Amino acid sequence: MLPELGYRTQSAFVSYGTLRTEANERLPEELAELERGRDAFEAAVVRAVYAVFRNGITPPEAVSAAYGFDAVRPPLYEKSVLRPVKQEALQSWVRLLLTETLQPLTFHREQSQIEIPQFVGLFAASALYDCGVQTVPDVVDYHENRATVPKGSGVPKYIDDLPLNDSEAAFGDEGKQSIVDQFDAVHRATLELANERGFFDKPLSLAVDMYRIDWNGANDGSTINRPPMSETDVRSQWTYAVLSIIDTDARFTLGTRWLPKKSRYPAAIKNMSSIPKDYFDVKAVYADSELISGDLINAFRGLADSDWVVRAPNHKAVISQLKRFTPANHIGYVPSVSWNTTPKPAAIVYPYDSNDPDTIEFTARQLKRAPPISMDEQTTILSGDGNAETQPELSLPTLEEKFDDPQSEPGVGDPSTHAAYLTDRALPERSGDGIHFQYYQRWAIEEFINEISNNLMPVIESANPKLRLYGMNLAVLFQNWHTLINRAPSPELNNDGQAMIRDIAQVAWDDETGTVTVDVSDDIEVGC
Repeated sequence: MLPELGYRTQSAFVSYGTLRTEANERLPEELAELERGRDAFEAAVVRAVYAVFRNGITPPEAVSAAYGFDAVRPPLYEKSVLRPVKQEALQSWVRLLLTETLQPLTFHREQSQIEIPQFVGLFAASALYDCGVQTVPDVVDYHENRATVPKGSGVPKYIDDLPLNDSEAAFGDEGKQSIVDQFDAVHRATLELANERGFFDKPLSLAVDMYRIDWNGANDGSTINRPPMSETDVRSQWTYAVLSIIDTDARFTLGTRWLPKKSRYPAAIKNMSSIPKDYFDVKAVYADSELISGDLINAFRGLADSDWVVRAPNHKAVISQLKRFTPANHIGYVPSVSWNTTPKPAAIVYPYDSNDPDTIEFTARQLKRAPPISMDEQTTILSGDGNAETQPELSLPTLEEKFDDPQSEPGVGDPSTHAAYLTDRALPERSGDGIHFQYYQRWAIEEFINEISNNLMPVIESANPKLRLYGMNLAVLFQNWHTLINRAPSPELNNDGQAMIRDIAQVAWDDETGTVTVDVSDDIEVGC
């Protein structure tokens, strides 16, 4: 191992005992001050050992025994895996996923002529070549057997015959499973495969968001409008609620729901809240500031109890005032704010530029009564409420207790110095920096949405909500497959998503999978 690291002799390198002693005595102060900082250092040591082993370096026998490396001889050197081998491995993954996850999909037809994987391949090719499903056969028949590629003309009819959700299923034909139920089962089948491979062995954090697709079609009755940003801006959008895991090694989307109205957002999240509980403990839930209502907060509580954090919208007076009154390099904290839910959540503002900020406590009543413009009047009102008997007892320093002249403190009067959050976490028992910095994990869900939008979304030009939801769920399925393949403990396959959906179409049309079939009527044309 030493020659690989650049040391000619063993004596040129310090012993393991010396390294351990130095680490214990000279661990950086900032690391030691962090919660579980030493644990993080130990974990980094373990990752370094595995990285050395993974790159083809044979470790000493004692290290091999301690880490269980004796089970693999010789070590697999990923760079030595040939590209054709990686290509075959990716196709093997695709065969497994097509076989093990698509059983719940059905069009409830009687004749069995075309298999479900072939239809999934049709949508994968639509995403790959950026064309509608009806155009796919003409695009791919230069290198695919056209007889195995379903014509896209029959797809809308069979999807439209399915109930959209449970409500439609209750009033439709008995025994027909809705699109929502079918894909919930498909996503669960993918999660089961991930669970078997150890993806959910620890608590995981979630994020919720809304995914939008611009729409400029004539029929916008099923879309949600937003204020235009310019004269030519598209206002109408197909909107979906999305629930995803945001931990780096398990970034799966657990479910999605179409939102015909913004008011359906809390119900959609609540409807999906049972999914994660079947696989792992929820560590925390994060969301941005859009449409934060009491009902939505209740949905977050159903997912993570008190461990939820959302960006607080500025239109509430108590939030904007809290940001104005909190000095720079200080955390502002209101233990209880009204938000149409019980119990009331806490509000916290955290400085963007800070160094070990102190916390100052306010009451919602103080902030609501303070005039929004005159700093002199603000300070006067905050320093004396006039009815102290009705005020809750504060456990942290107030603005006047902390400063003799609050209005002269940097940042007071400037709401742009702080980020605001709502949460059920209480200070000082929970750290303000933990709320602020952990919230930024939420941006991972934006990466999912970008991946779906740019690489994995089939082209659906219809105004039919059923076709839209079907295509959206297939994009989510492709994203989950991409995560499972890339994050499973196996050599890197250079799977950028595009390669995977290409293989989905190729395997679905070329292989005799023979595992999942769809019933079609005589009016579906297969081949030329």
